[in-house]
Amino acid sequence: MRAPDGIAKSASPSASTIRPLEIPSKKHFAELDALRGIAALAVVFHHYGLLQNHRSYVKFLLHVLFNGHSAVILFFALSGFVLALPQARGGRQLYNSFLVRRICRIYLPYLGALLLALLGDAFIHNRVALSPFFNNTWSVPITFRLVLSHILFIGDYNYTQVNAPFWSLVHEMRISLLFPLFCWGLYRLRIKTALVVLAGSSIAATLLAFAFPSVEREFATLHYVAIFGLGAMLALHVSEVSDWYCAQNLAIKLGLFVFAAFLFVSRTEALAERTGFLADVPVALGAILLITLSLASARLKAILNHRIPMFFGRISYSLYLVHATVLFTLINLLHARLSPEFMFAVYLVSTLGLSWTFWKFVEAPSARLGRRLCTALDARATRTGALSGETRLANELTRPGAEKELTIAKI
Repeated sequence: MRAPDGIAKSASPSASTIRPLEIPSKKHFAELDALRGIAALAVVFHHYGLLQNHRSYVKFLLHVLFNGHSAVILFFALSGFVLALPQARGGRQLYNSFLVRRICRIYLPYLGALLLALLGDAFIHNRVALSPFFNNTWSVPITFRLVLSHILFIGDYNYTQVNAPFWSLVHEMRISLLFPLFCWGLYRLRIKTALVVLAGSSIAATLLAFAFPSVEREFATLHYVAIFGLGAMLALHVSEVSDWYCAQNLAIKLGLFVFAAFLFVSRTEALAERTGFLADVPVALGAILLITLSLASARLKAILNHRIPMFFGRISYSLYLVHATVLFTLINLLHARLSPEFMFAVYLVSTLGLSWTFWKFVEAPSARLGRRLCTALDARATRTGALSGETRLANELTRPGAEKELTIAKI
């Protein structure tokens, strides 16, 4: 997201450490794009690490440095934050426009990546047997039902058969369809009540998953919507949270970063087996803290605004969509010919190349199409008076309150 312009120093004595920043409604935060890009890169490393059974200390290092599941939780929290910003600012947006933009931004590139993965599954499969992660993908013939399920996101189907990372997009799209209504209701609750509702959603999903293990994945959406909700609540109260952060001394700020990192990598498979979806709760809190720090810490913001993280942020969604297809193609074709180290280098270069190409010719054009369609829909709604009376109540995404400021602190 593009960094807002127009940072002005305060006239107060603390102007050297705290600067107020308006949040323009049509701009976005580049540092959050970069954060998403780093998370996507962690998923790329994570999946390569799952190809083989490693020694315990190697598994620990991979878990800490490249935790793929935690990265997806961060994606969900970021989506909740970004999608809720219009409501949090008291802005207006037609639901039709929101839905069209989301379909063009998420679903159309997904269909392109699905086509690539299906081609790989059809022509390059079952040539190598490695780890359980690898063996669960491209392992059975493609069927019409499998393809239709992937297109419609319905039915009890194997998310990982075609492309392992697609599992998260099932929940992303399901939640996106109802997110405006969900956020509209959430913002009309007191903050404590809203947090109780979100906790209740996650607890209910966990209990249902334990009670009906055969359909556990169907209850996951109920859990992940709570993480979207945490991001939405941060969007609503980001000024207060940032103000509190700015008032802390250096030791507390550093402690918050360490605490956020600890929470973010705290989930383990053993913990998840005992507690179910609740193992994601500390991860989600860590993700919320990392988003807050990315917005409020001038030093972290400067790091994220560097051109390298910005590049990964720009192609982050494409990187997430296509990296597994590259990985499975290379392993099936070249596993016996290349060392693991050289294979990793080829995998990384090929993934970055295909991700940029996919972003250039699929993702970016889809996003532009969404913007053009939304402009047309908004203009038509204005002409026909769709933003008045009962239609406004049904379509607006609003909340009471004035636009707030986000304070940026230098550490």
